[in-house]
Amino acid sequence: MFWEKMRQRRVELCFLMVRLSKRSTDYQWILEHKEVTNFKIRQRFALKMLREGRHKNEEFYEMLICRSRLFEQSFEYIGHVNPR
Repeated sequence: MFWEKMRQRRVELCFLMVRLSKRSTDYQWILEHKEVTNFKIRQRFALKMLREGRHKNEEFYEMLICRSRLFEQSFEYIGHVNPR
C-alpha cells in the first residue's frame, strides 16, 4: 500500500529525495525500490554511494577508459597478452 502511494507521487518523491538528501545517508533502499524513482535519481544516488566508498578503498578504483590514451593503452594491453 505504501509503495503504491509512492509510485503515484513519483515526481514529487524524486524532487524531495534530491532536495533533502545528505551525503552520509544510506541510499540502498532507493535502489531496492526502483518503481518509485526514475533513472536520474537512481544514477545520482548510486554515484553518491560510490563516491563515499571511494575514499575508503581508493586503491581499488581504476579508470577503465581514458579516452585521451585509449589508442596507446590498447596496444599496451595487447602487448601483455600471451599467445595460445
